[in-house]
Amino acid sequence: MTDMDKTFSLVNQVWPPLQESLRELRLEQLLPDVQTIVAECVKQQMSVENTLRVVFGVALQRRQNHRQEMQLTMARFPTPATFENFDFTKIDQHSQQSLTALANCSWINIGDSVFLQGPSGVGKTHLAVALGKRAIAQGYRTLFVEAKTLLGEMKNWQQTGMLPHKLKQLNQIKLLILDDVGNKDNPHPEDCILFSALIRSRYSSRRSCIITASTMPMEWFTPRSDQFPTLVAAVDRFVHYCRFVRIQGKSYRLEAFQNRNREGLGDDYALLTGQADALTVDALANDKGTTSDTVR
Repeated sequence: MTDMDKTFSLVNQVWPPLQESLRELRLEQLLPDVQTIVAECVKQQMSVENTLRVVFGVALQRRQNHRQEMQLTMARFPTPATFENFDFTKIDQHSQQSLTALANCSWINIGDSVFLQGPSGVGKTHLAVALGKRAIAQGYRTLFVEAKTLLGEMKNWQQTGMLPHKLKQLNQIKLLILDDVGNKDNPHPEDCILFSALIRSRYSSRRSCIITASTMPMEWFTPRSDQFPTLVAAVDRFVHYCRFVRIQGKSYRLEAFQNRNREGLGDDYALLTGQADALTVDALANDKGTTSDTVR
């Protein structure tokens, strides 16, 4: 009998009770190859204690990987964005330093939030997703949602009387990423009130948010005069435990457009990219038979 035969003979002796234990512990699906793992441990003449450490270590790692994969799916991230595939050379150095400090996600454990502010195209959504993935890797349940989508759902919850219950459910999520807050597409007068209810709920539960926006908080909504104090209170709560990162840089979308279309556009390139001065605009307007006001 070869050494390998002896190894598998020994494994087969301990396999039946081990298999039953794995079944009782609901580990059988995580360890379909447990016989091979144990055989390798026996081959290396490991002690029983070390063999068990290896077996359950493999099971634990696979369970953590499975949980992380599930959380990544449930987070609804819109892109495969990570810190690793973000070009930090495109943004200012201060923002780089701030984001590096946030990457360990320790701020989530104490219920702090993050506000990523900057013009369109500098990578706010990319960085929010990247932080969300780091949070999941640290074991924090995370959800990504566009602000206008969540506000629309909240309107429905309010109409059906489910808003308080749904807000409590949202508080089970340690990190809520609200993308593009203040987007003025189809604004609704009640958005301010709903946003305030969301922030109040998460503030009282010390649950973290990441908010991305191109404008500052008091510009996110256009409340009626009687709603203004409500918005002020919501902003006050949000900024209380907030880490603010103002991202400055050039739009990566504009840069891609420039790289594709720089040649052949001539003076029209300056108009399309907003780089034309007033004299150029007027000259082009006259040449094309339009008024400068129309061009602008």
